Amino acid sequence: EPDLFKKLLPALQDDKALVIAVYARTHRSDIMAKMEEKNETITDEKSMKNSNKFQSLVDQTLCVEKKYLSGEIKDSDDLGDFTHVVWMIVTDSQEAKHFFVDNHDGEDANKRLFG
Repeated sequence: EPDLFKKLLPALQDDKALVIAVYARTHRSDIMAKMEEKNETITDEKSMKNSNKFQSLVDQTLCVEKKYLSGEIKDSDDLGDFTHVVWMIVTDSQEAKHFFVDNHDGEDANKRLFG
């Protein structure tokens, strides 16, 4: 990840951030490894055939986020109110990464969730 040390790690270490990790495994890395073993041409992902799966992950993540921001779920350390939300997307697919970033990067969580 090009911005790992500049953006991602500082955001994850911020005590005022609600950090939610999302693991979106698409098995793309397994498919790519098998293609390489067979000397087949490895192509970039172009379709959004997985967009329904990605949207389901987004919906589930939004549900967890809303429960924390509304106070329904409290952090076990009770660190207080969060000032912002960070989603850490762990995936084997650039397609999934771009789906999350393109659809949810930089949104105001309170505005989105509570109007």
